[in-house]
Amino acid sequence: MSKADVMGLGPFLKALGERLDGMTKEEICRVLVQRGKTIPSVERREFLAEFESVPPAGPERSPAHDDKRLIADSRAFVADLENGKKDHSRRPAFRREIEALVRADK
Repeated sequence: MSKADVMGLGPFLKALGERLDGMTKEEICRVLVQRGKTIPSVERREFLAEFESVPPAGPERSPAHDDKRLIADSRAFVADLENGKKDHSRRPAFRREIEALVRADK
């Protein structure tokens, strides 16, 4: 296998998401059934188990323009921690994202 054949996780997940977004539920089911037909018999129970442990959907993503602010707030937060600062209340995007994660975890 050459280096050109290897795909990193980030690009793989992005490409997979783009393909799945463009498919109907029925099309996705057909692909999964076709994939299931190729699974060796000793691996079939493990494959089926993946559908029993589907994690709940996380909080909805912020609009793209908020991501830049969140990244900046996150970097500032890490820098503050490294410098011993403990008050992070002035980082609104970071705070909103953390609050959304906490609410979704309840």
